[in-house]
Amino acid sequence: IILYAGAGGFNSPVIAGFADGCPYEGTLQAGDEIRRVNGERIFFTGNFIQYASADEDGDLDLVIIRDGKRIELDNYHMVPVDYEVNGQTVKKYGVNFTIAAPTVGNVLKYSFYNCLDFVRMVRAGLVQLFTGQASMSDMTGVVGMVDIINETGQSAQSTSEGIANVVFLVAFIAVNLAVMNLLPLPALDGGRAFLLLVNTVFTAITKKKIPSKYEGYIHAAGMILLLAFMAFITFKDIWKLVR
Repeated sequence: IILYAGAGGFNSPVIAGFADGCPYEGTLQAGDEIRRVNGERIFFTGNFIQYASADEDGDLDLVIIRDGKRIELDNYHMVPVDYEVNGQTVKKYGVNFTIAAPTVGNVLKYSFYNCLDFVRMVRAGLVQLFTGQASMSDMTGVVGMVDIINETGQSAQSTSEGIANVVFLVAFIAVNLAVMNLLPLPALDGGRAFLLLVNTVFTAITKKKIPSKYEGYIHAAGMILLLAFMAFITFKDIWKLVR
């Protein structure tokens, strides 16, 4: 909220108009809000570009909000086309989006949207990890985070931009930690909530509670594994820096 309080506007996924010759004008109309692309919620213009371009075939399942009504466009073929920009040929969708005014309501709304977008990024990272698309070498810990934060600040054009970029990154890390803490793993809050649910179900069925010492054993084992994992990641980060 602090970062967005000084924003000049927000990239809203509401269509403002179309470039000359845009093939999608007609099916899509000015004032349409692109709500979803292939099932993913669109919060910002960048989300639309991200998920639309990720589909190599360009056959998109779109959800459009038009005059308050939900319109679904299944397998809508939408790919970037060639446009002349400053004498160069570039590929664009040819759809122009609106800039939402930086009102108090929009500052709160888009701050919340950005948090949800961060949560989705964490989810995508976990999916990639469990499906093998990402490996342990892609993970980083506290040491690696400090290095990334340093690089983020150093790469900025000015001190104020560097501070803003670092704070934005720290916000992402905070949301990342919050999501990870809610995973149903021993020693984490999510694990405690999961065991509480298990104990509630067990008590409802058997009329007896699971002895608390067993829960303690589980959390102790989870904490040992978690600390060992953190030590491994920290050693990996240090080795990467030294190398």
